[in-house]
Amino acid sequence: MDETIKQTRFEIYDEIRRKLEKNPHLFSDGRLHEYFNEEMTPMHRTPQEYIVNRKIYKESIIKWGVWAQLDQSVEECTELNLAVCKLKRNIGKTMTERIIDVIDEIADVRIITEELQECIKWHPFGGIYDDKIIDQMIENRIIYKFERLKERLRNTDKKRTPEIGK
Repeated sequence: MDETIKQTRFEIYDEIRRKLEKNPHLFSDGRLHEYFNEEMTPMHRTPQEYIVNRKIYKESIIKWGVWAQLDQSVEECTELNLAVCKLKRNIGKTMTERIIDVIDEIADVRIITEELQECIKWHPFGGIYDDKIIDQMIENRIIYKFERLKERLRNTDKKRTPEIGK
């Protein structure tokens, strides 16, 4: 792992840990995101970084093969699932450690889903499509599903309160 990325990751973890230690109620009342939105600037990728990432994803597909990367995607999604289950249980690690575990797994899943986007462009997954068509198809589905979520939120009266570690 690049030392700069590693250092940044640990700096973010330390910041999360410090904020949660000062304000442990932030997560339990469901307002953690509000607190971090005020103080943490999201990292955005430039178009150049996106192109570099795609190149790296393609290199990994060439090196390990499509099938291995598909298996890796299952593993990463499973690890995220387990981290979320452990987050809900209030045993073992501290809440901060469990949140950091989930953040790590979200990062892995985001990377592997972008790599999957490259995998489906390769044979035998219909390598007849070019990059732009697949990217647009995925973007269209994201828009559709996001709009569907907004519609469901408008049409429901039921409100749920998050309960962590009950």
